[in-house]
Amino acid sequence: MRAIIFSIAMLMAISGSPAQGDQMMAAGVQLKLRSLGLYSGEIDGRIGPASRSGITAAAERFGFPPDMESLIAFFADQTAASATPLSDGPLKESVESQVKRDLRDPWSAQFRNLRVLESGLICGEVNAKNAYGAYTGFEGFTASAILSVAGHYMVVIVSAFATERCLLDVS
Repeated sequence: MRAIIFSIAMLMAISGSPAQGDQMMAAGVQLKLRSLGLYSGEIDGRIGPASRSGITAAAERFGFPPDMESLIAFFADQTAASATPLSDGPLKESVESQVKRDLRDPWSAQFRNLRVLESGLICGEVNAKNAYGAYTGFEGFTASAILSVAGHYMVVIVSAFATERCLLDVS
């Protein structure tokens, strides 16, 4: 049940117009299909013949109905079930520090839902103040981390398709 609630919450978190959200989710599906070796086309957010073929192949491999919504639900549930809270203190500090670098008011940053996915991708949400001093609402982000010398981490933040990457566990 927790996985389903998480999946619904992540789907609702997609910002922008419904058409823009659909296109971003389609791009996330294409990324997932590519990671499975079932799609080699361009990541363009348009579900065409190559994407539909990949969805059908994934459905046959994993046993869900051959449509985009079923693919999203299947992998979102898997992702939610396998995610673990980010508990490594130095890594958490490194991720938060790197995210803060891109904020107008880094001191106002509020973080939630920091977690590590099965692939190693780090996902979370940040809320910070804008130029008017108002909080803008939580926005998703993804991060990749590499352990360097003496326990320090190099963290790379990726914001493009953050919700989709975290929902479907694609890096």
